[in-house]
Amino acid sequence: MPVIDSSPIPVIGDIKISTTGVLKLLTDLKVHKAAGPDNVTARVLKSCANSIAPFFQKLFQKSVSSGCLPAAWLDANITPIYKKGERSDPANYRPVSLTSNRKQTSGEPCIYIT
Repeated sequence: MPVIDSSPIPVIGDIKISTTGVLKLLTDLKVHKAAGPDNVTARVLKSCANSIAPFFQKLFQKSVSSGCLPAAWLDANITPIYKKGERSDPANYRPVSLTSNRKQTSGEPCIYIT
């Protein structure tokens, strides 16, 4: 069997989360969206953005560094949405999941690779 010296998958450098990026994500939240299973509204996150951005930066950085998400971010409210056809047939519905606004905030603009 041949020996492979290196992996075909490129190595990603250290991933850093910036407080500025987290603050931008928080201030750009759409306040009219529904709260997720944690009942924390986007309006609350947006109004407290300056105070909570450093905390979220540490939380997101810990999550990226450890490769683990907080358990609460894995929860979602699932609602069946009618598509078409007979309303009594479950196959005519599609699931829509509503996740935590905090999970949605851990997006790409606050991440940079060194």
